[in-house]
Amino acid sequence: MDGLFFFTALYCLTGIPITALAFGNFASKLIEPQESEKINVIIHNKYDEHELKLFEQLGLDGNENSFDRNEFVIFSMVRGNLISIDMLKELFEKFDYLDHSKEKKISFSDLIMRQESLSVDKQL
Repeated sequence: MDGLFFFTALYCLTGIPITALAFGNFASKLIEPQESEKINVIIHNKYDEHELKLFEQLGLDGNENSFDRNEFVIFSMVRGNLISIDMLKELFEKFDYLDHSKEKKISFSDLIMRQESLSVDKQL
């Protein structure tokens, strides 16, 4: 009886976590190619008229004939469902709050000073 109890305890302490790690690693190997393919689709698919209108709706059209790298990255993230439009709007609102000088830039001192005044649960 003692041997069976010892074996069961040892298996519960080591065997179950090791099995879970093995299954986790196996699952990640199955998912990685799908994520890689999704990234390729986001980057290389052609843009259609609807997507370009979405770009304008997001307020990213600083210059009507072009957009910069940051705008392109944001647009691609929304296009690939890596970030929601609502989350993006919240980030823009927080940036505007942290931009004390209203120069469309945040200095490190503004970031630290204004961030300390925000609580984690405060809604903008």
